[in-house]
Amino acid sequence: MTKHLLTLFTILFMHNAQSQISVTVNHLMNIGDVIHEATDTIPAINTPGDSGANIIWDFSSLVMQELDTTVFIDPSGTPDAADYPTANLCIDDDGDYTYIEKLNTGISVLGDDNAGFEKMLVLPLPLSYGMNHNSTPIVMMDTTMFNNMIDPMTVQMLTGGQIQSIDSIQISASYMQNFNVNAHGTLQIPSGSYDALRVKVTAKTQQKLYAYYNNAWQPMPAPISQMFFGSPSPLMEEKDVSYQWWTNQSHIKFIAMYMEVDSADIAKDITFNVDEDTSSSSSIKKIEANFSLYPNPSESILKLDLRELSGQLISYNIYAYNGALMGLGYLEQNQEIDVHSLPIGQYILELNNGIVSMQKTFVKN
Repeated sequence: MTKHLLTLFTILFMHNAQSQISVTVNHLMNIGDVIHEATDTIPAINTPGDSGANIIWDFSSLVMQELDTTVFIDPSGTPDAADYPTANLCIDDDGDYTYIEKLNTGISVLGDDNAGFEKMLVLPLPLSYGMNHNSTPIVMMDTTMFNNMIDPMTVQMLTGGQIQSIDSIQISASYMQNFNVNAHGTLQIPSGSYDALRVKVTAKTQQKLYAYYNNAWQPMPAPISQMFFGSPSPLMEEKDVSYQWWTNQSHIKFIAMYMEVDSADIAKDITFNVDEDTSSSSSIKKIEANFSLYPNPSESILKLDLRELSGQLISYNIYAYNGALMGLGYLEQNQEIDVHSLPIGQYILELNNGIVSMQKTFVKN
Protein backbone atom coordinates (compact mmCIF):
# COMPACT_ATOMS: atom_id res chain seq x y z
CA MET A 1 0.00 0.00 0.00
CA THR A 2 2.76 2.44 0.94
CA LYS A 3 4.57 1.63 -2.30
CA HIS A 4 1.47 2.40 -4.39
CA LEU A 5 0.91 5.70 -2.58
CA LEU A 6 4.53 6.67 -3.12
CA THR A 7 4.27 5.84 -6.82
CA LEU A 8 1.08 7.87 -7.16
CA PHE A 9 2.64 10.84 -5.33
CA THR A 10 5.70 10.68 -7.61
CA ILE A 11 3.54 10.67 -10.75
CA LEU A 12 1.49 13.61 -9.53
CA PHE A 13 4.60 15.54 -8.50
CA MET A 14 6.29 14.94 -11.85
CA HIS A 15 3.17 16.01 -13.75
CA ASN A 16 2.90 19.20 -11.72
CA ALA A 17 6.61 19.96 -12.14
CA GLN A 18 6.48 19.36 -15.88
CA SER A 19 3.45 21.63 -16.31
CA GLN A 20 5.22 24.60 -14.73
CA ILE A 21 7.30 26.79 -16.97
CA SER A 22 9.76 29.61 -16.48
CA VAL A 23 10.18 32.69 -18.65
CA THR A 24 13.69 34.06 -19.11
CA VAL A 25 15.24 36.90 -21.05
CA ASN A 26 15.91 34.44 -23.90
CA HIS A 27 12.18 34.08 -24.55
CA LEU A 28 11.55 37.79 -25.03
CA MET A 29 11.81 40.43 -27.73
CA ASN A 30 14.99 41.34 -29.57
CA ILE A 31 16.10 43.98 -32.05
CA GLY A 32 14.16 43.57 -35.27
CA ASP A 33 11.07 41.98 -33.73
CA VAL A 34 7.66 43.30 -34.75
CA ILE A 35 4.90 42.52 -32.22
CA HIS A 36 1.21 42.66 -33.12
CA GLU A 37 -1.33 43.10 -30.34
CA ALA A 38 -5.10 43.20 -30.70
CA THR A 39 -7.60 44.63 -28.22
CA ASP A 40 -11.11 43.41 -27.54
CA THR A 41 -12.96 46.44 -26.14
CA ILE A 42 -16.08 44.46 -25.16
CA PRO A 43 -14.76 41.01 -24.17
CA ALA A 44 -17.32 38.29 -23.45
CA ILE A 45 -15.10 37.07 -20.60
CA ASN A 46 -13.75 39.98 -18.57
CA THR A 47 -12.31 38.49 -15.37
CA PRO A 48 -8.79 37.11 -14.79
CA GLY A 49 -9.96 33.72 -13.55
CA ASP A 50 -8.57 31.58 -10.75
CA SER A 51 -5.09 31.59 -9.30
CA GLY A 52 -3.15 28.43 -8.55
CA ALA A 53 -1.67 25.53 -10.50
CA ASN A 54 -2.73 24.01 -13.81
CA ILE A 55 -5.41 26.60 -14.57
CA ILE A 56 -7.07 26.72 -17.99
CA TRP A 57 -7.88 30.27 -19.14
CA ASP A 58 -10.14 30.10 -22.17
CA PHE A 59 -10.14 33.47 -23.92
CA SER A 60 -10.41 31.99 -27.40
CA SER A 61 -13.56 34.05 -28.04
CA LEU A 62 -11.66 37.37 -27.97
CA VAL A 63 -12.30 39.53 -31.01
CA MET A 64 -9.84 41.97 -32.57
CA GLN A 65 -11.43 45.41 -32.56
CA GLU A 66 -8.22 47.43 -32.41
CA LEU A 67 -4.73 46.59 -33.59
CA ASP A 68 -1.40 47.96 -32.42
CA THR A 69 2.06 47.16 -33.69
CA THR A 70 5.26 47.52 -31.67
CA VAL A 71 8.61 47.61 -33.45
CA PHE A 72 11.81 46.95 -31.49
CA ILE A 73 14.90 48.57 -32.94
CA ASP A 74 18.55 49.19 -32.13
CA PRO A 75 18.71 52.34 -29.94
CA SER A 76 22.12 53.31 -31.32
CA GLY A 77 20.58 54.80 -34.45
CA THR A 78 18.00 56.96 -32.69
CA PRO A 79 18.15 60.71 -31.94
CA ASP A 80 18.50 60.50 -28.14
CA ALA A 81 20.61 57.36 -27.84
CA ALA A 82 23.44 59.24 -26.11
CA ASP A 83 21.10 60.04 -23.20
CA TYR A 84 20.58 56.33 -22.52
CA PRO A 85 23.99 54.62 -22.60
CA THR A 86 22.68 51.41 -20.94
CA ALA A 87 19.75 50.98 -23.34
CA ASN A 88 20.06 47.91 -25.54
CA LEU A 89 16.56 47.97 -27.02
CA CYS A 90 14.20 50.67 -28.23
CA ILE A 91 10.53 50.94 -29.23
CA ASP A 92 9.80 53.12 -32.23
CA ASP A 93 6.26 54.47 -31.99
CA ASP A 94 5.91 56.49 -35.18
CA GLY A 95 9.01 58.57 -34.45
CA ASP A 96 8.64 58.60 -30.67
CA TYR A 97 11.23 56.42 -28.94
CA THR A 98 11.08 54.50 -25.68
CA TYR A 99 14.43 53.30 -24.38
CA ILE A 100 14.70 49.91 -22.70
CA GLU A 101 17.32 48.02 -20.73
CA LYS A 102 16.94 44.27 -21.18
CA LEU A 103 18.93 42.18 -18.69
CA ASN A 104 18.83 38.63 -17.35
CA THR A 105 17.31 40.03 -14.15
CA GLY A 106 14.54 42.07 -15.74
CA ILE A 107 13.21 44.52 -18.30
CA SER A 108 13.31 48.22 -17.38
CA VAL A 109 12.17 51.41 -19.10
CA LEU A 110 14.70 54.24 -18.98
CA GLY A 111 12.82 57.08 -20.65
CA ASP A 112 10.94 58.46 -23.65
CA ASP A 113 12.76 60.54 -26.26
CA ASN A 114 14.80 63.13 -24.33
CA ALA A 115 12.61 62.87 -21.21
CA GLY A 116 14.56 60.49 -19.04
CA PHE A 117 13.27 59.37 -15.67
CA GLU A 118 14.33 57.08 -12.89
CA LYS A 119 14.84 53.54 -14.15
CA MET A 120 11.51 51.70 -13.91
CA LEU A 121 11.32 47.92 -13.69
CA VAL A 122 8.44 46.61 -15.80
CA LEU A 123 9.17 42.87 -15.61
CA PRO A 124 11.44 41.00 -13.18
CA LEU A 125 13.19 37.92 -14.57
CA PRO A 126 13.24 35.00 -14.64
CA LEU A 127 9.53 34.42 -14.05
CA SER A 128 8.46 31.27 -12.24
CA TYR A 129 5.35 30.17 -10.40
CA GLY A 130 5.30 31.51 -6.84
CA MET A 131 7.60 34.47 -7.49
CA ASN A 132 6.71 37.58 -5.48
CA HIS A 133 8.86 40.61 -6.20
CA ASN A 134 8.64 44.23 -5.01
CA SER A 135 10.26 46.84 -7.20
CA THR A 136 12.43 49.55 -5.70
CA PRO A 137 10.23 52.62 -5.03
CA ILE A 138 10.68 55.39 -7.57
CA VAL A 139 10.65 58.96 -6.31
CA MET A 140 8.28 60.88 -8.57
CA MET A 141 8.33 64.12 -6.60
CA ASP A 142 10.13 65.41 -3.54
CA THR A 143 9.84 69.14 -3.17
CA THR A 144 9.72 71.72 -0.39
CA MET A 145 8.36 75.18 -1.12
CA PHE A 146 7.54 78.35 0.73
CA ASN A 147 3.80 78.62 1.34
CA ASN A 148 2.35 81.35 -0.84
CA MET A 149 -0.95 79.61 -1.62
CA ILE A 150 -2.66 79.29 1.80
CA ASP A 151 -2.94 82.61 3.62
CA PRO A 152 -2.98 82.82 7.47
CA MET A 153 -6.66 83.81 7.62
CA THR A 154 -7.69 80.70 5.71
CA VAL A 155 -5.45 78.53 7.91
CA GLN A 156 -6.99 79.93 11.07
CA MET A 157 -10.53 79.55 9.74
CA LEU A 158 -10.06 75.93 8.60
CA THR A 159 -8.31 74.84 11.81
CA GLY A 160 -10.54 76.71 14.25
CA GLY A 161 -7.67 78.94 15.26
CA GLN A 162 -5.47 76.05 16.40
CA ILE A 163 -2.90 76.90 13.72
CA GLN A 164 -2.03 80.52 12.99
CA SER A 165 -0.10 80.09 9.77
CA ILE A 166 1.78 77.60 7.61
CA ASP A 167 5.31 78.57 6.72
CA SER A 168 6.24 75.90 4.14
CA ILE A 169 4.78 72.89 2.35
CA GLN A 170 6.48 69.60 1.56
CA ILE A 171 5.13 67.22 -1.10
CA SER A 172 6.58 63.80 -1.85
CA ALA A 173 5.30 61.11 -4.18
CA SER A 174 6.60 57.62 -4.90
CA TYR A 175 5.69 54.71 -7.16
CA MET A 176 6.30 51.01 -6.72
CA GLN A 177 5.04 47.72 -8.12
CA ASN A 178 4.50 44.23 -6.76
CA PHE A 179 4.83 41.35 -9.22
CA ASN A 180 3.13 38.16 -8.03
CA VAL A 181 3.23 35.08 -10.25
CA ASN A 182 0.16 33.57 -8.69
CA ALA A 183 -0.92 31.07 -11.35
CA HIS A 184 0.31 28.81 -14.11
CA GLY A 185 -1.52 26.78 -16.69
CA THR A 186 -2.81 26.94 -20.25
CA LEU A 187 -3.85 30.18 -21.92
CA GLN A 188 -6.19 29.91 -24.92
CA ILE A 189 -6.40 32.99 -27.15
CA PRO A 190 -7.38 33.30 -30.83
CA SER A 191 -3.81 32.72 -32.04
CA GLY A 192 -3.43 29.41 -30.16
CA SER A 193 -2.95 27.64 -26.86
CA TYR A 194 0.10 28.36 -24.71
CA ASP A 195 1.71 27.21 -21.49
CA ALA A 196 1.65 30.40 -19.45
CA LEU A 197 2.44 32.10 -16.19
CA ARG A 198 0.05 34.74 -14.89
CA VAL A 199 1.54 37.77 -13.17
CA LYS A 200 -0.62 39.96 -10.98
CA VAL A 201 0.90 43.45 -11.00
CA THR A 202 -0.16 45.84 -8.25
CA ALA A 203 1.07 49.39 -8.81
CA LYS A 204 0.91 51.84 -5.91
CA THR A 205 1.34 55.59 -6.08
CA GLN A 206 1.77 57.21 -2.68
CA GLN A 207 1.70 60.93 -1.95
CA LYS A 208 2.58 62.57 1.38
CA LEU A 209 1.78 66.13 2.39
CA TYR A 210 3.56 67.90 5.23
CA ALA A 211 3.33 71.46 6.51
CA TYR A 212 5.72 73.47 8.68
CA TYR A 213 3.80 75.10 11.52
CA ASN A 214 4.26 75.54 15.26
CA ASN A 215 8.04 75.27 14.63
CA ALA A 216 7.92 71.69 13.31
CA TRP A 217 7.18 69.62 10.19
CA GLN A 218 3.83 67.89 10.71
CA PRO A 219 1.21 66.13 8.55
CA MET A 220 -0.93 68.56 6.65
CA PRO A 221 -4.08 69.36 8.71
CA ALA A 222 -7.07 67.44 7.35
CA PRO A 223 -9.35 70.42 6.49
CA ILE A 224 -6.53 72.15 4.60
CA SER A 225 -5.57 68.95 2.83
CA GLN A 226 -9.22 68.46 1.79
CA MET A 227 -9.69 71.97 0.45
CA PHE A 228 -6.42 72.38 -1.42
CA PHE A 229 -5.39 68.83 -2.31
CA GLY A 230 -8.70 66.98 -2.59
CA SER A 231 -8.29 64.51 0.26
CA PRO A 232 -8.66 64.82 4.03
CA SER A 233 -5.70 62.52 4.55
CA PRO A 234 -2.14 63.84 4.19
CA LEU A 235 -1.21 60.31 3.06
CA MET A 236 -2.89 59.48 -0.24
CA GLU A 237 -2.50 56.17 -2.05
CA GLU A 238 -3.77 54.99 -5.41
CA LYS A 239 -3.65 51.35 -6.44
CA ASP A 240 -3.93 49.92 -9.95
CA VAL A 241 -4.10 46.18 -10.61
CA SER A 242 -3.39 44.40 -13.88
CA TYR A 243 -2.82 40.82 -14.98
CA GLN A 244 -0.24 39.68 -17.50
CA TRP A 245 0.14 36.27 -19.10
CA TRP A 246 3.64 35.35 -20.28
CA THR A 247 4.79 32.24 -22.13
CA ASN A 248 8.15 30.67 -22.89
CA GLN A 249 7.13 29.94 -26.48
CA SER A 250 9.66 32.23 -28.06
CA HIS A 251 7.70 33.10 -31.21
CA ILE A 252 5.35 35.14 -28.97
CA LYS A 253 8.26 37.21 -27.55
CA PHE A 254 6.05 39.59 -25.56
CA ILE A 255 2.97 39.60 -23.31
CA ALA A 256 0.58 36.90 -24.50
CA MET A 257 -2.40 38.64 -22.88
CA TYR A 258 -2.98 41.67 -20.66
CA MET A 259 -5.90 43.13 -18.72
CA GLU A 260 -6.19 46.00 -16.28
CA VAL A 261 -9.01 45.51 -13.78
CA ASP A 262 -11.11 47.63 -11.45
CA SER A 263 -11.65 47.08 -7.73
CA ALA A 264 -14.07 44.24 -8.52
CA ASP A 265 -11.49 42.48 -10.74
CA ILE A 266 -13.45 43.34 -13.89
CA ALA A 267 -11.58 44.29 -17.05
CA LYS A 268 -12.84 46.98 -19.40
CA ASP A 269 -10.86 45.56 -22.31
CA ILE A 270 -8.28 42.85 -23.00
CA THR A 271 -5.15 43.05 -25.14
CA PHE A 272 -3.75 39.86 -26.64
CA ASN A 273 -0.89 38.79 -28.86
CA VAL A 274 -1.67 38.10 -32.51
CA ASP A 275 0.67 35.67 -34.23
CA GLU A 276 1.04 36.34 -37.96
CA ASP A 277 2.19 32.77 -38.58
CA THR A 278 -1.17 31.26 -37.64
CA SER A 279 -4.40 31.16 -39.62
CA SER A 280 -6.13 33.06 -36.82
CA SER A 281 -4.13 36.18 -37.74
CA SER A 282 -6.11 36.67 -40.94
CA SER A 283 -7.29 40.01 -39.55
CA ILE A 284 -3.73 41.31 -39.76
CA LYS A 285 -3.36 39.99 -43.28
CA LYS A 286 -6.57 41.76 -44.19
CA ILE A 287 -5.26 45.07 -42.83
CA GLU A 288 -1.94 44.59 -44.58
CA ALA A 289 -3.82 43.92 -47.80
CA ASN A 290 -5.16 47.48 -47.65
CA PHE A 291 -2.08 48.62 -49.54
CA SER A 292 0.35 47.21 -52.06
CA LEU A 293 3.78 48.29 -53.22
CA TYR A 294 5.64 47.96 -56.52
CA PRO A 295 8.02 47.39 -58.15
CA ASN A 296 9.37 44.87 -55.69
CA PRO A 297 12.38 44.58 -55.87
CA SER A 298 12.98 48.26 -56.52
CA GLU A 299 16.11 50.19 -57.47
CA SER A 300 14.99 53.73 -56.72
CA ILE A 301 11.28 54.55 -56.47
CA LEU A 302 8.81 52.48 -54.46
CA LYS A 303 5.23 53.14 -55.55
CA LEU A 304 2.27 52.50 -53.26
CA ASP A 305 -1.35 51.71 -53.98
CA LEU A 306 -3.16 52.75 -50.79
CA ARG A 307 -6.67 51.86 -52.02
CA GLU A 308 -9.24 52.93 -49.40
CA LEU A 309 -6.47 54.55 -47.33
CA SER A 310 -5.85 57.06 -50.10
CA GLY A 311 -6.30 60.67 -48.99
CA GLN A 312 -5.41 60.00 -45.35
CA LEU A 313 -2.38 61.44 -43.58
CA ILE A 314 0.00 58.49 -43.44
CA SER A 315 3.48 58.33 -41.97
CA TYR A 316 6.05 55.72 -42.89
CA ASN A 317 9.12 54.12 -41.35
CA ILE A 318 11.62 51.89 -43.12
CA TYR A 319 13.46 49.29 -41.04
CA ALA A 320 16.33 47.00 -41.84
CA TYR A 321 15.82 43.40 -40.77
CA ASN A 322 18.08 43.99 -37.74
CA GLY A 323 15.61 46.62 -36.50
CA ALA A 324 17.64 49.69 -37.48
CA LEU A 325 15.54 52.66 -38.60
CA MET A 326 16.64 53.50 -42.17
CA GLY A 327 14.12 56.15 -43.17
CA LEU A 328 10.93 57.94 -42.18
CA GLY A 329 8.54 60.57 -43.45
CA TYR A 330 5.02 61.25 -44.67
CA LEU A 331 3.51 60.08 -47.93
CA GLU A 332 3.01 62.75 -50.54
CA GLN A 333 0.12 62.88 -52.97
CA ASN A 334 2.02 60.80 -55.54
CA GLN A 335 2.33 57.99 -52.96
CA GLU A 336 5.95 57.27 -53.81
CA ILE A 337 9.00 56.72 -51.61
CA ASP A 338 12.54 57.31 -52.83
CA VAL A 339 14.67 54.34 -51.72
CA HIS A 340 17.65 54.80 -54.05
CA SER A 341 20.01 55.65 -51.15
CA LEU A 342 19.26 52.45 -49.22
CA PRO A 343 21.90 49.71 -49.33
CA ILE A 344 20.94 46.57 -51.24
CA GLY A 345 18.94 44.24 -49.01
CA GLN A 346 15.54 43.40 -47.50
CA TYR A 347 13.49 45.97 -45.57
CA ILE A 348 10.23 46.40 -43.68
CA LEU A 349 7.98 49.30 -44.69
CA GLU A 350 5.60 50.36 -41.92
CA LEU A 351 2.69 52.69 -42.61
CA ASN A 352 0.60 54.34 -39.89
CA ASN A 353 -2.61 56.31 -40.33
CA GLY A 354 -3.02 57.08 -36.62
CA ILE A 355 -5.33 54.13 -36.04
CA VAL A 356 -3.47 51.05 -37.21
CA SER A 357 0.03 50.21 -38.35
CA MET A 358 0.59 48.16 -41.48
CA GLN A 359 3.77 46.45 -42.67
CA LYS A 360 5.05 44.92 -45.86
CA THR A 361 8.51 43.77 -46.83
CA PHE A 362 10.38 44.88 -49.93
CA VAL A 363 13.76 44.34 -51.53
CA LYS A 364 16.14 47.09 -52.60
CA ASN A 365 18.41 45.99 -55.46
